[in-house]
Amino acid sequence: GRKRYQEASVLLTGQNSSSAKWVFRSVTELGLRPKSGEPRLRTLEIGAINTQILSCHFLDVRAIDLTSRFPKVEELDFFDLPCPGAGPFRVISNAM
Repeated sequence: GRKRYQEASVLLTGQNSSSAKWVFRSVTELGLRPKSGEPRLRTLEIGAINTQILSCHFLDVRAIDLTSRFPKVEELDFFDLPCPGAGPFRVISNAM
């Protein structure tokens, strides 16, 4: 079930290039990366199986996962995320 899915996700993330790197590159290529002094981009990471995206200095990240493995990742079901109080987000990374 869910436990095996998360274990497989952690394993695959370690073996493949990071989804965080893809997000960083995409935000930059799309011209969304804030310049020095501009506010960080509000970001929602759904299915956060690691904390890599939290390290990006130009993203203000709210990371959630059904079964959090890290203190900085909220244990929360995406469908329980309050709306509209949760947003708006400029970037959404969905690893479900």
